Amino acid sequence: MLGVDPKKLETAIAAVMEEISKLRQGITPSELTRAKELSKGRLQLRLEDSQNVALWLGSQELLRQQILDIDEVIAIIDAITIDNLERVAQELLIGEKLNLAVVGPVE
Repeated sequence: MLGVDPKKLETAIAAVMEEISKLRQGITPSELTRAKELSKGRLQLRLEDSQNVALWLGSQELLRQQILDIDEVIAIIDAITIDNLERVAQELLIGEKLNLAVVGPVE
């Protein structure tokens, strides 16, 4: 999800498409490490608030019928490989199947 001033929509879409194109070309080990650390850090910060912990637990129960603790989720993040990401990118980021939705005051 991306929040953008409607006047900058074309620039934002071009930037998103450029990043998707980069993903198709593959990612480096350092990019993967940086993304993992960012994801884990954001998760840990988010769960410092008791309301967010309640939302975390409730959404897991509703959507997964299973509650994972933070260590389990971190282990899942750590287990992600470049091969995993490249396989998913090839499945989801194929040009003919790529969809984009724009919501808001645009023409």
